[in-house]
Amino acid sequence: MTTTPVRQSCTGKFPFPSRELAEASAVRMRKRKSQHQAAQTYRCHHCGKWHIGGSRPAYVVHSTQNFKRRRREAGEVGGED
Repeated sequence: MTTTPVRQSCTGKFPFPSRELAEASAVRMRKRKSQHQAAQTYRCHHCGKWHIGGSRPAYVVHSTQNFKRRRREAGEVGGED
């Protein structure tokens, strides 16, 4: 059995073997979280599998990035004790 190397564009994305499975998961995401309204399925031109992607509103992206940065900074400060 051969494995396809994971490209950077595929890192962190679940590879669905079929469009139907990816679409079913995207539908669940859209129902569960309003921020995933843009979740769409697409065939990856790197690995050939199906992924879920889409653009999130800028405020969601920025708030997530800020949260991760603050958490990382807090860990650096807290780790010095």
